[in-house]
Order: sequence, then structure tokens, then C-alpha cells
Amino acid sequence: MNAAGFLHAGTTSHSDLHKGLKDGLNKGASVAHIKREPLNQSRIPTASTQPQISQCQMPEKRLSEITPAFLEHNLRANLYLSIALAQCCDNLLPRCTPFRFACLSAMVGSIADNHSGGWYSYRISKAALNMFLKTLSLEWQRQFPNACVAAIHPGTTDTQLSAPFQSRITASKLYSSDISARRIVSVIESLTPEQSGRFYHWDGSVLSW
Repeated sequence: MNAAGFLHAGTTSHSDLHKGLKDGLNKGASVAHIKREPLNQSRIPTASTQPQISQCQMPEKRLSEITPAFLEHNLRANLYLSIALAQCCDNLLPRCTPFRFACLSAMVGSIADNHSGGWYSYRISKAALNMFLKTLSLEWQRQFPNACVAAIHPGTTDTQLSAPFQSRITASKLYSSDISARRIVSVIESLTPEQSGRFYHWDGSVLSW
């Protein structure tokens, strides 16, 4: 749990949780970790925790470049971890618990906003995450009436993931990790159960799925 009271599956203090989640949808180790390290009862954010870009493969520009291995890599990074953590929460939290479950998505996962093509595996994995979160919000609306489920677009952040593409980005559109984190926390803290099931920009505006 960091200073803001958020659980992040990728932090070193939660390495057991991260390992349990990335091993697949086997919840045993993850549930055991959460029982040892109780979650803050008001906020449960999660995010992708492994890089999507390997040194040997960049995002696909053409259909012919799609490979099952790279598609699976992206799905594991951007979808499976969030499903596994949601399953842990589903099993452990009392019905009336107020909490927010937020995952980092991306504008490239928006079907409505796809005007340039390319990046097949990354787009597919983020679009799948968005569909998962929308569907989860409907189930949890009944099961956890005080919960809010949301996808958040953090903007282009200065990280290992964006490094190969930063030459195309203007300085004003590239944000430090600290700035992005503060914006994400601000959006999450503003969410209410009535706002569940939506895709948010880092500035709090609602994006199209």
C-alpha cells in the first residue's frame, strides 16, 4: 500500500501478489497475500505491471506482423492481471464495501478513436481490458452497490514503454511519472458508484469506448 492508500500489483512490496497474478488466473497465492496485507477498504486500483514492448518486437504496423506469442504477451500484461485481481476482490470483499477498482487503459484501446490503425496486439489487449471493465461494472453494480469500476487513460508518460516513440511526441504532451500518478489518483478519488463503468481521460473527462 503506498502513501495514498492504494494497492498497486506491480510494486516491490507486493511482489508475492504480482507473481501470483501474473502466473495466470490461479487465485490461491494472490488471495493469501491480500489476506496478509489487507486492502484499503475505500480504494483498490490496479494497473498493467509488465512492459508490453520487447527488444525483439515492436508494435505491429501490418496484419502480417501479428504473432500469437506477442498477442498473448500483450493480453497477459494488459488484461489477465486485472481479471485475476478482480477475482481476488470478488471473493474477499463484503457486499457493502465502498471501493474503487481502476485500471490503466489507453486511448489506443478505444474502438471509436481508432483512426490510424496499427499496433494490433496492444490495441486488442486494451480494448479487451475496456470490455472486461464495462462488463465487470455491471456485475458489481448488483454485487457491490457502493463500488466504482473505471478505466483510465493516463496520457503518454515518460517510461520504458514510451521511450522508443518519444521522438514523435511534443514535450508538452509527454508527462513525468509523478505528474501522471497524481492525475490518476485525482481522477480515482473523484469517482462515485454512479460513475462506474466508464472510460476516463486523465483530466477527468469521459472517453468513448
